[in-house]
Amino acid sequence: MSPLLQPIRLLAAEAARLDAVLTADLIVRSLSFPPSTALEAAHLGVAAGLFRARKLPGHGNHLVFQPTARAAGLAPAIAPLSLRRAAPPDTLRRSLIRGSVRYGIRPDLSYLTRGEVSALYRQYGVPTCGHAPALVGLDGAHFHLFQPVINEVGRPPTRTVETTIARHFLLLESGCATLHFTTFEGGAAEAMQAAIAAKAPVSAATTARVELTALDAEVAADRTGLRRLDTAGRRAALTAKIEAAEQGDGDLYPWLDRDVVGVTL
Repeated sequence: MSPLLQPIRLLAAEAARLDAVLTADLIVRSLSFPPSTALEAAHLGVAAGLFRARKLPGHGNHLVFQPTARAAGLAPAIAPLSLRRAAPPDTLRRSLIRGSVRYGIRPDLSYLTRGEVSALYRQYGVPTCGHAPALVGLDGAHFHLFQPVINEVGRPPTRTVETTIARHFLLLESGCATLHFTTFEGGAAEAMQAAIAAKAPVSAATTARVELTALDAEVAADRTGLRRLDTAGRRAALTAKIEAAEQGDGDLYPWLDRDVVGVTL
């Protein structure tokens, strides 16, 4: 038996539990092998029935590797749609976004399996019927919810923002989670960014903090001390603005990451 079979078997099993699809590049990163060796392992996984090589329509027919029911130790008849040969392109796209976050963008987090996410959703009453679940990463005791978003006909991005926040509201308000929207770079990410800005505008306190942080960095970099004198009035005004905003409502969405997590192929 090839020594590459066990690493690719473990990778396929985890990807199946996370409903994650991988590209060749993600497999290379995940296995920490030289590219040629990692690709050999990927094709070995396909030959062993652990992955299914598929071309993704709408993305230049990019080759992706979809974990199978066998990788998850499930009978095909009871496997989730994401693991089936009949999985539609939209399902593969969401799974590819999940795989890109797990194995490319935030590999530092510990990730909840499909069953663990279901348990978390039940605990906080998050509706699941008709909705794609988030990929949930754990950093200590804090959850990061990565909601995969794809372009859907008749569903504007603003509606996606509204429904996603509403579904996860109790979990987010518990103070133990951050919500991230993630989609493919380009037009989809730009539309999503605009929708977040429209539905969850940044608070006055947050805007002031960003400017104050930039000014503080300028002051720290200026050895003459002149920049501290030049910006003293503006920095005092920003500090007062932050204090006034915090005494009011503050940020209504403190648990929302307002920067879209962009995925590239």
